[in-house]
Amino acid sequence: MTVSNTLKYTPIEAIEDAHATTRKTFMSKKTRPVEYRKTQLRKLNELLSENIPALCQAVNADLSKHPQETTMFEIMALQQHAMEAVELLDEWVKGEEPEAPAPFFTGKRMAIRHEPLGNVLIIAPWNYPLRLTLSPLIGAIAAGCTAVVKPSEVSANTSRVLADLIPKYLDNDAYKIVNGGIPESTKLLELKWDKILYTGNGHVGRIIMTAAAKHLTPVILELGGKSPVIVTKNADIKTAALRITHGKFLNNGQTCIAPDYLLVEKSIKDELIAEIKKKVVENWGENPKESSSYSRVVNHHHWKRVTSLLDRSKGKVLHGNDRDEESLYLAPTIVDLPSAEDSLMEDELFAPILPVVTFENLDETIDLINSKDTPLALYIFTDDEKESNLVLESTRSGGTCVNDVVVHIIPTNLPFGGVGESGMGAYQGKDSFLAFSHRRSTFYNTSDRYIMDDVRTLPYPDPEQATVAQAAE
Repeated sequence: MTVSNTLKYTPIEAIEDAHATTRKTFMSKKTRPVEYRKTQLRKLNELLSENIPALCQAVNADLSKHPQETTMFEIMALQQHAMEAVELLDEWVKGEEPEAPAPFFTGKRMAIRHEPLGNVLIIAPWNYPLRLTLSPLIGAIAAGCTAVVKPSEVSANTSRVLADLIPKYLDNDAYKIVNGGIPESTKLLELKWDKILYTGNGHVGRIIMTAAAKHLTPVILELGGKSPVIVTKNADIKTAALRITHGKFLNNGQTCIAPDYLLVEKSIKDELIAEIKKKVVENWGENPKESSSYSRVVNHHHWKRVTSLLDRSKGKVLHGNDRDEESLYLAPTIVDLPSAEDSLMEDELFAPILPVVTFENLDETIDLINSKDTPLALYIFTDDEKESNLVLESTRSGGTCVNDVVVHIIPTNLPFGGVGESGMGAYQGKDSFLAFSHRRSTFYNTSDRYIMDDVRTLPYPDPEQATVAQAAE
C-alpha cells in the first residue's frame, strides 16, 4: 500500500469557477431532459466497466483491498445502481397525481412534480472511495442536477484516478471534481448549494450543517456510530459467526455499518467466540498479515488511534492484536470486556476490533443500546421472532438486519441513511433520485367558475345567514 504523491489539489480560485460553471449549466436546463440524464448514467457505467483494473489498483494502493472485493462491493454495485436508474428513470420522473378532495376540488387535477433541486455538493469519505463517491452522484444525475464532487484526500490514489476519468466520460460543464483538504473543503462550504450530501463523522457533520445553515441549504448526512450486534441463545451459532466475522472484518473493519461491538448471551458466549475465531482463520489464515484478502488500516494516524484504544482497554484479548505500524497492519482482534465501561466502547471503532459484552437478559442489551447515540445499523441474531420484534420495537437505528449484518445496503429499494447522531436523510435507488429532487405541489385549474370562487367572494355574508359549510352543500 503506497500513498500517492501525485494528487493535485484544486486551486482555491478554481473552486468558485467550478461552482459557477455547474450552476450556469443547471440554469440553462441542459441537464433536465431525461435522455441527457440517461446518457450521463450510461457514460458513468462505461467509466466503471472500462477501467476496472485501474480502479482496483487505486483502491488497493489506498486500503490494500483485494481487487475482487473492490469489484464486488464497489464497482458492480455502482453499475447496478446506474443501469437501474436508466431503466426506471421514465417512471421516476412522472411524479404523482393525487386525487383531488371533494367537495371543493372535485374534478380538478393535482400533481406532485419531481423536479431537480439544482446544483449540489457531494463530499465523500475514504473507506469505500468509489461507491460512496459515485453512488450519490448517480442520484444527482438521475434527478437532473448538476454536481461538484469532493472525494477524500485520504484515499489519494482513488481520488486521483477519479479526477482523471470523470472529465473524460461525463459532461464537464455539469459535473466537476474538486480535490483537496481542509482549505478546499472550507471554500466549497462558503458557496451556496441547493443540497449537500456528506458522508463521514459527526464532528465534520456539524461543521457541514453550520455552513449550510448560512444559505438555508438542505443536507443529507451519512454518519456512523457504534452499531451493535446481538446474539441470543436462540440463534444459529455457526450462521451468526460466519456473517458477523465477514461483516466485521471486511475492509479491515472500516465500514460505517460494520458491527461495532458484540452483545452475546452468556450461555452461548464461549461457543460463539470459538466459531468466530475459527472463521477468522478460515478466511485469512493463521497469519492474516500474509493474506492478500486482508486489508490494512488506512494511514498511520488511524493506526495509532485504534491501537491506543486497544492499549487502554481493560478487556482480555481472546484473539489477534498482532500489529505492525510500518505496514499499517492490525490483525482481526476479539476482546472480552468485563463491562461496557471501556475505552473500546467510547466511540465508533472503525477498526478490526470486536469488543464482546456478555448479557443475561435481552432488556440489558436494550438499555445499553439506548444509553448510547443512535447507531447507523443494528443487528440481531435469533430464531425467536418475539426477541427480534422486542429489539426492533424498543430501539432506534438507521437500518437493521435480523439474522444478518451489512447486507441491507445491497437492495437498491431499501433506503440507506441514519437517524439522530448517525445522520439524517437517505438515498439509494429511487430514494437517491428523490433525495436530489423537489416534490413540487401543482394545482391545475381552468377559467370556469367553481365552488371556491363562491367561498372567496367578499364581503363575507352575515354569520347568521351563511357558513362555509352551507356554501359547500
